[in-house]
Amino acid sequence: NNNNYYYPLLSFISIIRVKAFIPSSSSSNVVNYISRSRSRSTILTKTTTTTTTPTSPSSSSSLLFGIHHPSVSNGIINSHNFQNRRVLPLLAITDNVGDTASEDAESAGREAYVPTNDDSDLTMVEGMTEEEHLEYQRRVFDEKADFFNSVEAVEKVVPILRHLGERIVRQMVQSRVDGGGATEEEYKILDVACGTGALFPYYLQAADELGIRLSIVGLDLSPKMISMAETNAEKLLFGPPGDGTTHSFQFVLGDFVQTILGVGYETDYKDKDSMRAGCLIDSGDGVEDELTKDHRGVYDAVVFNACFGNFYDQVATTTAACQSLKPNGIFTISHPLGANFVRQLNAEDPNMVPHHLPTDFDFRRLTRTQPLHAYDIIEEVDLHDCDENVQSYPLYYASASRVPHRPTRDVMRFRGVVDRGYGRGGKKLGFPTANLQSSPSIRTALKDVPMGVYFGWAVIEDSSHERGSSGADIRKVGRNVWHKAVVNVGFSPTFDGEENREKIIEAHLILDDVENDIKGDFYDETMRLALSGFLRYEQKFPSFPELVQAINIDVSNARDALGMQPFLALRSDAFLAEPCKRIDNRMVDDGDVWVGTSGGDEYSSYEFQYLEDAIADTLIG
Repeated sequence: NNNNYYYPLLSFISIIRVKAFIPSSSSSNVVNYISRSRSRSTILTKTTTTTTTPTSPSSSSSLLFGIHHPSVSNGIINSHNFQNRRVLPLLAITDNVGDTASEDAESAGREAYVPTNDDSDLTMVEGMTEEEHLEYQRRVFDEKADFFNSVEAVEKVVPILRHLGERIVRQMVQSRVDGGGATEEEYKILDVACGTGALFPYYLQAADELGIRLSIVGLDLSPKMISMAETNAEKLLFGPPGDGTTHSFQFVLGDFVQTILGVGYETDYKDKDSMRAGCLIDSGDGVEDELTKDHRGVYDAVVFNACFGNFYDQVATTTAACQSLKPNGIFTISHPLGANFVRQLNAEDPNMVPHHLPTDFDFRRLTRTQPLHAYDIIEEVDLHDCDENVQSYPLYYASASRVPHRPTRDVMRFRGVVDRGYGRGGKKLGFPTANLQSSPSIRTALKDVPMGVYFGWAVIEDSSHERGSSGADIRKVGRNVWHKAVVNVGFSPTFDGEENREKIIEAHLILDDVENDIKGDFYDETMRLALSGFLRYEQKFPSFPELVQAINIDVSNARDALGMQPFLALRSDAFLAEPCKRIDNRMVDDGDVWVGTSGGDEYSSYEFQYLEDAIADTLIG
């Protein structure tokens, strides 16, 4: 693992049953914390932002790692697309709420449960349309808003809420640091299904400790919840002058998926499962228009606290979260009473809570084909309770961060002869490329492949079997070994007037291994390419310097991604490993020529295999 990213051998997700110990700074609950001093301000309206009076932020360097966790400092994450139906503000507590609700929930959360792959439960609700589901959620949470805004609803979980607010803020800051961003700039949090604002005071408390500014956007489907959240935010910002930094609130009333992906997203795609299965790169990232653009690619954190089980479609919800994040932004799913509590709610009222929280298997599926890199799942934490006693609490916390790459639906394997091409990659750009020779099979293979920049692994074949004096094979340098590759599929539109006559595959091999680097060209030799990741769509740049800059970024992103899972494991794909096999320094050749199952012949062929199936054949499968 040359990129310092943490991942275990047999899983893409770091599944951690952590017992983190976070001492409480106060035994106060939400109500008396709201009364604490803060710089004077006016509350934002649904469309207008107001801020507190600026004060000097305190130094954050010594506090940044206050909650240290392998995933917080070493990982990178992705997030992604689709639509959701939801809202479970604050706590998912059913009608029979009493004084012992929290204790009952904690007991339920401690019941032993062994997840299986059959628990996966990610897509749409049976029996209800999306609009019916939304209306049901809106009505129920309007009815329950007074309870969720009460001390009774939160007093037993204040230590957990404080921990979650602090963890989210610190992980958000650390993710920006890992990405090379400036920590002194403002951070923007989207609190989805924010309810009455249960996490608001703890976001601000953590931000003040780190000396950072927060812009918090609360989004909810329930008009009554949003109204109470506005009032609570106003209480947080008003008061005598204190030592807080500048913070602001804004509120959005509506459905999260429609807000991010567009209202037409729902009607344009009737059969969402078929649509997802038919997309090589994504599952429908929605539209950016006047209504959605203010929320796309602008958030440092998108938070789903005590609500993810209520969403109509968890895949769509994840997609929308991904589309709303900045690079290195974090996507978090949490519940202060744990996954088993949500499982209990689902059993009691599947219309209200149609899904469980994702198991590790589900979370891997949710994030695997998104531009997200998953961190940890935490299911238990030791904290001070309101009486300053250390107590073990069940909770749920899963997170991922936005990365510049995403796996493709399929692993695309190509084998063919390297053409001489147009001779401009190395001469004009300084990035020599190996173009696969056009053939009927390659043209057929590329017909439904979107134009863009991909990455994967390449092998240049050599079956000469020349022997040295010791009897060992004499191998041409750089042949029959793995090379990282960044690949453009398309027409090279920046070469105005000299565009490719047809869609072609142009591979640039990333030569990091001096001993095995290819010397000179390898025209007319046979190359194998296995592409499994996507970086960006092909575009026409205004100038060659801008194209070169973009290629440099592509190369860097591809190099990093190929050092991470699942891309690293896919290097062991039999298609790539076959020409690289050696015993006692002698090549192993069974005499068979690889011909792809999707089309072609012994000279030029291809095949596509579902990513999940390809991964199953590797060590991490």
